[in-house]
Amino acid sequence: MAVPTENFLVLLRIFVSTGIFAWSTFIVAQPTAHSEPKPLVYKVQQGDTLQLILDRHLIQDALPELIAANVGINKNEILAGQTIFIPRSLIRYHRSRAVVVYAKCAEPILRANEAVALKLGSTIDQGDVITVPPQCALSLQFEDRSILRMPSGGSIKIGMLRKSTLEKSPEVQLNLLDGRVEVKVPKRQSGDAPFGVNTPTSVAGVRGTEFRVGFDRSSGAGKVEVSSGLVGTRGVADIEEAGVSAQKGVVIPKDGLADKVEDLPTPVKFLSVQAQQVLGWHLFVFQGSSNSHRYYLRESQAANLVSEEDSVQRKEPLFLATQLGSTAKMLTWSAQTASGLMGDESVFGICVDQSGGADIKRCSVLFDLTGLREPVITLVEAAPNGQAVEILKAYKPSRELKVLLVKGLPVGNYRWEIKSSVGNNLSTRQDGRFELIAATQN
Repeated sequence: MAVPTENFLVLLRIFVSTGIFAWSTFIVAQPTAHSEPKPLVYKVQQGDTLQLILDRHLIQDALPELIAANVGINKNEILAGQTIFIPRSLIRYHRSRAVVVYAKCAEPILRANEAVALKLGSTIDQGDVITVPPQCALSLQFEDRSILRMPSGGSIKIGMLRKSTLEKSPEVQLNLLDGRVEVKVPKRQSGDAPFGVNTPTSVAGVRGTEFRVGFDRSSGAGKVEVSSGLVGTRGVADIEEAGVSAQKGVVIPKDGLADKVEDLPTPVKFLSVQAQQVLGWHLFVFQGSSNSHRYYLRESQAANLVSEEDSVQRKEPLFLATQLGSTAKMLTWSAQTASGLMGDESVFGICVDQSGGADIKRCSVLFDLTGLREPVITLVEAAPNGQAVEILKAYKPSRELKVLLVKGLPVGNYRWEIKSSVGNNLSTRQDGRFELIAATQN
């Protein structure tokens, strides 16, 4: 990409679009302020008048600015189906909240300047600053059921969290101060409010997808990683637009000038397992793509990754299991390019075969239900013939059960879902996938 002249505002706009969502990302050089949000587009309903719209939805004395934003509008008569542009500064907003739906930490996770620890069901408001300590994780759910996952070391400020009577979903603006976040946003429909994630060098606005944003406070570099869609990338000083397809990403250095678009590493795959007969060890060999510069591994005893440890960097995707039993140990692998872009994660469950020498190897899998209220569990196997086999269907364990052990699962690919209550008539949903691998007993 061409380097703009000195003092020139750098604006990189990334458009992502598919048949089900559109994603716009703006990368702005510091210390330039972010651009003004787009006005809300309102379609006049039968019986509407400007005064009625003002009384129901807008702040006091908004009429002059509303007329100025709609050149040629007749303030005495508007017609059903007519389009009106409403600046967001004129909209009357109400409080919206997020709820803690997952919290794992040996020490309290606190809001800034508060001594009360966050726990399952705690509410989060606009202006709150949250930092996740090492070896901890936190997930928030917003009113539109969007999920924000904060891994260890992440720090974020809830810059905007509000709702209006004009939009179906809350308007969310998250300011990532350090670390990484993962966001899952339901498909944005007409009438939904914006959802965005800012860093000091970037802004990501989303209309329904799963995506990742990272920011390293020490270097000032940000990252945007796209999982799917078609992307066109251009800085305002660039002569031509750079095309970006699915599974690509971009690094934004401290100066706000986007680097060259790169391929993301493909998900890590399982290759083989080698047994050490004397010591009883097993070496599990995995494989990444050619642009994988380094790997990160997290371990957990639970398939729902509740007790997951912090990432450990590895040069090669190898795992030596010295104490492996019939209950699967969960391994979460991710690969990273030389520039720091992360690919999608892969989760594997590894165990020693418990079938007793049968043709189909089997493992047990553990789900940690600690802290979950009224969990409902579904576990499905993707069978080799392409059919889905339900192992657990909306299973409701007893309230006293803290650990669910599913025994004798054949090796293969699985997906799971756990729904649970977080109080105040709210519920949350966790889901994931894993490949189950069994080593032969030495």
